[in-house]
Amino acid sequence: MGIISAIKNFASGAFTGENKPPTKNVNNYRGLSQLQRFRVDISYWREGINELERPYYPYRVKVQTVYKDTQINGHVAACLERRYGLTLLRDFKLCDSTGKENEEWTKYFQKTWFYQYMRHVIEAEMYGYSLVSLGDYIKDDFPKLTVCTRENISPDREIYSKFPYTPSGLEFTKPPFDNWHIWVTSPSDNGITPCGYGLLYKVAYYEILVRNNMGNNANYNQLFGQPIRWIKTAKGNEAEVAELQQYLENMASQSYLITDLTEELNLVETKGTGKGSDTYGALEKRCLDTISKLILGHANALDEQSGKLGAGQGEDNPVRKALEDIQVKDGRLVEAVTNGQLLVKLRNIGIPVPTDLYFEFKNDNEIEEYRRRQDESNKVTADIAQTMKNAGLKMDAKYFEERTGIKTTEVEVIAPPKGMGKQVQDKLKKIYNKHNH
Repeated sequence: MGIISAIKNFASGAFTGENKPPTKNVNNYRGLSQLQRFRVDISYWREGINELERPYYPYRVKVQTVYKDTQINGHVAACLERRYGLTLLRDFKLCDSTGKENEEWTKYFQKTWFYQYMRHVIEAEMYGYSLVSLGDYIKDDFPKLTVCTRENISPDREIYSKFPYTPSGLEFTKPPFDNWHIWVTSPSDNGITPCGYGLLYKVAYYEILVRNNMGNNANYNQLFGQPIRWIKTAKGNEAEVAELQQYLENMASQSYLITDLTEELNLVETKGTGKGSDTYGALEKRCLDTISKLILGHANALDEQSGKLGAGQGEDNPVRKALEDIQVKDGRLVEAVTNGQLLVKLRNIGIPVPTDLYFEFKNDNEIEEYRRRQDESNKVTADIAQTMKNAGLKMDAKYFEERTGIKTTEVEVIAPPKGMGKQVQDKLKKIYNKHNH
């Protein structure tokens, strides 16, 4: 087949759907179209929710357009990376029903594709849903694993369309596509749709305010923060005025003004608000704090400063508690999807993962926290035993072992040599007792 014929066939399939559907990656079914990026404001944000809540032919195209702009914001991007890292940096294992780790299969999943898969699963909470295509299985690996473009997906109909706003497409939850795709949804916000709108829908409102606020702040700085070059002239000849204008344009890029001798220029700031530029920073901070709360559970979760009011210490630190809650929540989602879908589908396509194995994260932090509490409790018991000894009493060894789980032995008392004076004996006893307290 010649190259011209190949191009014609490819183009025909891209626009008419006549090519064989890509079983292992429905993302390859996508037509040659680009998601348009519009100016996103609060009005467009509201249009997005109206589009996805339609009783007939609902779509998620507009909200996904909003999300693509929202995630570009530096603060939002940093919060998302922080949240993903809470789960992706955890150790995990494949273990049997007794909790014993299978090191061979644990190592099998410690690959790039699996970490990408986990990230896409967590992204479902942000965007409302994720469709993960495994792609070709090559040398114990899925090198082409990807997340499918969300604007082509209809969660209500569970189809992947060739073009956005197309009501028909590939039913990825059914054969022959189902074993090669992982479908993850978030809980419905209000029961109107089968899956949630995504956390980024709530974040987007504040991010749009920040974006507009920064634009207004830039205009303010240009007006009030930079000098305006102002020429008053009596020249009325257009050629002479044009010459002055050319001079100002070549001088610098700041604003300039040319008037006659009778005209005045006044820049008037709003009264009663203090320094006008302060309002921009205050609004931005409130919005960014809310974004941090939505994504990470606490306003200071991204850049906490020790010693600040509300920071706390150890278990009392609200930032630490918020991040731990997020980590547990996302971890449970990854565990449920991995055990309920991924492992099952890997077995279906011929990867011999033992049926008695399941995936879970290692709770090293919880184990260390339990040990710390146990050590603190044992120290209290030991202090009581020491106090009793100083008072001439003795704690029962059996009780001490039951209370702390620490085995005990009697202290071996070494008798002083014969002939040693009583004064020396008493001194040695004090030294000996001091080192055994």
